[in-house]
Amino acid sequence: MARIGWRGFSLIELMIVLAIASILAAIAIPGYQKQVLRAKRADGKAYILDLASREERFYTQYATYTGVIEAPSGCSAEACGLGMADTYSSENHYTSSVACLPAGACTTYTLTVTPSGFTDDKCLTLTYTSNGVKGYSGTGSVEECWR
Repeated sequence: MARIGWRGFSLIELMIVLAIASILAAIAIPGYQKQVLRAKRADGKAYILDLASREERFYTQYATYTGVIEAPSGCSAEACGLGMADTYSSENHYTSSVACLPAGACTTYTLTVTPSGFTDDKCLTLTYTSNGVKGYSGTGSVEECWR
């Protein structure tokens, strides 16, 4: 009776496959992480521009900007500010704040969004002013943070 041998992978073949898979992972994972970070930044940019649009609508109605983002319960008209339910972006990647100057008769504002739940060293914060000036803090550049 002839013995039928088991056919399978040798250790060398398995090591070659693992080496190729690890090289592909080393190339793909950083690229994926970069795209995830850019998607989160897109959420922050959309959020800050939505807040700016709300500020302009508020100004149209009340002839002043507001320093209130989150609407207090039971508020009406001007006291509701921008009327947001909270200070987080739609995907909860960013939280916001607004600086309104001068106090009382607000004629300019600076919106700031900060990453929430993740770290972005290149774009620690994104800012947008009533004059349409886009800014940032971090090690990146305005083009990198706002593209």
